[in-house]
Amino acid sequence: MGALHIGLIGLGRMGQVHARILARQASPAKSPTEGSGERSRRVERARLVAVADVDRERAHLTAKRLDIPHWYDNPGDLLARSDIQAVYIATPSHTHPELVEAAARSGKDIFCEKPLALTLAETDRAIAAVAHGGVRLQLGFMRRTQPDYLRVKSAIQSGALGRPVLFRSTQRDVDAPPASFCDPAVSGGIFVDMGVHEFDLARWLFDDEIRVVQAVGSALVFPALAAVGDLDNACVNLRFGGGAVGTVDLSRNARYGEDIRTEIVGSAGGMFVGAPPVGSLSHHDLDAIIDDQYRPESQAFVRALLDDGEVPATGADSRAALAIALAARESAQTGKTIVLG
Repeated sequence: MGALHIGLIGLGRMGQVHARILARQASPAKSPTEGSGERSRRVERARLVAVADVDRERAHLTAKRLDIPHWYDNPGDLLARSDIQAVYIATPSHTHPELVEAAARSGKDIFCEKPLALTLAETDRAIAAVAHGGVRLQLGFMRRTQPDYLRVKSAIQSGALGRPVLFRSTQRDVDAPPASFCDPAVSGGIFVDMGVHEFDLARWLFDDEIRVVQAVGSALVFPALAAVGDLDNACVNLRFGGGAVGTVDLSRNARYGEDIRTEIVGSAGGMFVGAPPVGSLSHHDLDAIIDDQYRPESQAFVRALLDDGEVPATGADSRAALAIALAARESAQTGKTIVLG
């Protein structure tokens, strides 16, 4: 089949990552047998047709820099294009539901950055809009498509680790975003903006739902976060429906570098996913690492749409992870243990 024509809405940090990945094209000067390394860094059968951002200059400059044919400062103009089959939504989290609903009404398949929404009610409305529009939806839980995590998933499914009994994950950022972004009304705060990745990973790897959540946290390094109702460091204890347990630690001030690690312990063995923290690298090297982390989810999205396959993460998955994140926030605020479902 031909290429999937894609539009991208939102050109902030994550939007720039997706734009860079989707816009990478083969050099016409190379034969099909040349440049295999460069081809492996592209999303096959994808063509980024247009980008949109409310910042007109940003949209214009991004399109020019990446040689994208069309750009807009109004997402509605992009959604009106009949030649676009699928749309990426990489705008601030609190804007996701409205844009997902608009994309569904326009009949376009959707890739949406996590979370789908900041409340369960908004999540349910977005999922209903997708179903009503008869379109596909994939959420940006990128670890589900990364090779290292797929190897862990395969080992658990095959029984090689025995019964999975302990999940442990770490997500630590070098520095905190502005307090205006950390505001739970904008991004969901530390448990939604950061923790939702870990909560999704836990339930996906263990193929089990999390039923008990207990969290603590503080704003010790950035007092401005406390003023908007957020935290800079937090720990979350989990209990799965099948009895397994887990822990997630989150930090916005790991000065030594970005640190993401996952450990799985089973009755017959264990596995570890992680790498040395990403510290002071050149922009080029850092971009290459980030692209390698996010490219597989886009390739999975394109293949699912063109080959009528399954998307790795659905709206229902986003809802389940959000419910855990909201329970963690409630627990941290109240000191109570929260029981889900």
